[in-house]
Amino acid sequence: MITPFLLQVNNHSNNVRPYSDKAILPANILSEIINDEIELPHPLIFKITNQSDPFVYTYIGVKEFTSEPGEVILPSFVNAKLQNPTDVSLELERNIPKAISLCIKPKLFYANVKNWKFFLEEKLRDYTVVNRNDCVIIEDDGLKYELIVEQINGPDNVTVASIIDTDVTLDIVPLNDNVAGQQLEFNKKHQEVSDIHELELGQEVLIHDLSSFMSPEFVPQMYKVNIRKWNKPKLVIELEAGNLINADCVVGINPLVTIENHTFSTLKQDGEISEDMKSGMSVKKTIVVNFNDELILNKLNRCKQFPDEENEEYLYIVPFTWQGKQDITLRVIDQQDDRHEVSGDSIKCPKCFKLIPKDNFLLHETRCRKGNASPIDTKLMQFKHAQLYDNTYQCCSQNFDTFFDMVRHKSSCPKTLHECRFCHLIVPQELATYQDKFEDLTHHENMCGDKTDECYKCRKIVRRKDIAKHMKIHEMEKIDYNDAIIFNKCSNVNCSNESSGNTLGLCDLCFGPLYIAQHDPSNIKLQSRIERRYILQLTKGCGRSWCTNEYCATGNPKLNKSIKENTALMAGLFASIHQPRLPINDKNGISVDGVNKVWFCVNESVSNKKVWFDILKSDGNYTEAVILQALKLNKDELSARKWLQSNAIEKSS
Repeated sequence: MITPFLLQVNNHSNNVRPYSDKAILPANILSEIINDEIELPHPLIFKITNQSDPFVYTYIGVKEFTSEPGEVILPSFVNAKLQNPTDVSLELERNIPKAISLCIKPKLFYANVKNWKFFLEEKLRDYTVVNRNDCVIIEDDGLKYELIVEQINGPDNVTVASIIDTDVTLDIVPLNDNVAGQQLEFNKKHQEVSDIHELELGQEVLIHDLSSFMSPEFVPQMYKVNIRKWNKPKLVIELEAGNLINADCVVGINPLVTIENHTFSTLKQDGEISEDMKSGMSVKKTIVVNFNDELILNKLNRCKQFPDEENEEYLYIVPFTWQGKQDITLRVIDQQDDRHEVSGDSIKCPKCFKLIPKDNFLLHETRCRKGNASPIDTKLMQFKHAQLYDNTYQCCSQNFDTFFDMVRHKSSCPKTLHECRFCHLIVPQELATYQDKFEDLTHHENMCGDKTDECYKCRKIVRRKDIAKHMKIHEMEKIDYNDAIIFNKCSNVNCSNESSGNTLGLCDLCFGPLYIAQHDPSNIKLQSRIERRYILQLTKGCGRSWCTNEYCATGNPKLNKSIKENTALMAGLFASIHQPRLPINDKNGISVDGVNKVWFCVNESVSNKKVWFDILKSDGNYTEAVILQALKLNKDELSARKWLQSNAIEKSS
């Protein structure tokens, strides 16, 4: 038994993070634990007590064993809980339970945290244990998150638990009605943004009263197009509006697309469409996405590498206006429309540049001159030109002469936000190295992907970024396993068990009543037992309520036939037995070639298994041999389905 360690607190070191419970201890403590303990506890958790007040204590983990002998370096978080002690006692704890569930109350509403589970998985690495009613503080990117631990492990409600190497069910509870109201208001707005409508080929969407992106009331209306289902060489997005200069559209490869961070846009098309309007052409803004572009090919390749990542298979479209509200039309097609030239039967109005039929031109000209509005908003064009080309922009301590220079920079900017495919947090992508680019990952994803998880199938520890490749190995093993399955089904039509290799090809259960120990070279005794069984089935039935045998009076009440009819019926049943040779079949000249079939009644469990086999076979997803193997290894339909999903290869359609 290890006696408590008495240590002095070193308050002059900055080697520990302030918001953590991991202390730096002297090396002799580890030596004593190793010498005393048969098995080293994991994780190492200590009860630390203020020597001046034994009622003031808490629990800590260990960062490292590198402090001076007799000294301990504590994080300020632990120091404050112990009321800034000078001397402490340390005692190893062996029976701290694992956290199974946590109920946590954030002290404020943190709108930037979209998923608390992923956030805490990433940010609680500085903590070893949680204490009930404690306020855990997390510092991240200059922000502090204060979380009250209200309950640990549900009804058990333990006072302290370890959060290392455990799966935790997380319940986030608002602190009060005010915070709950803020959360509901945010969720309402967030739902409008996140509930993204998918556009299909040829679909047209009319958006009413679209707000300016400069307005504080602006809520992006986002649309998405599935590029995996798009079997055309091009994707064309068309934008139409009454004042086309005032409307624009950006397209990105992830849902975090913004006006500053996008891949395709209509922002450069104002000069071209104004000239087209003056020439009398019908105008619209278009974005053409070529599926042979390297960017799209890489995105499609990532879809194959990470099939579970839904974001990878979509392009995201955000239309917006510059000034005021406006109705716009958004259309998705597979080829660009030809421009309409001036018709010989029409005259172009010099005021609005519209094509007017000759017969109506005088009336239109009179009305048009009374109006003051011009179809080309020159003031707005000048404003947009200044914003896009004349203003200087800054990012990452760099100056950019035009808006488009900054947009190009944003694709590789370390501060650009993205959703990590491994931790699922929205974080800066960080500065990419050559290795990151080679692996087609952001720097954050590459670092995050180096963390390990346990494969749920083989229990091996695998890096997150290698899990997709690792699972392909299991898929190859699955193919080999399926190819090796040879299931010789029992020749009883009503049975789905495996044949035991007897002469009739029946399973042990079906062959049992026919077995005799006597020598029977001519199979006459075997024939008489089969005959007796068939006669009982056809005349009296088996008497089992679950029976579905078509050649049983219980399973098929229509079989109430005469002796003569039953004799003829039985001759047909014997004709389905090709091996071994029965005297009756030799007499009737039945071929020796063929697969045996018999129709014997079975018990309830075998009957149920046959029903499940018929259901699974009717789904058409798997081969008969694989389904029979699944039923052999499982006791019910649900278990068999789970086994098939994990171990079977679906038939190609």
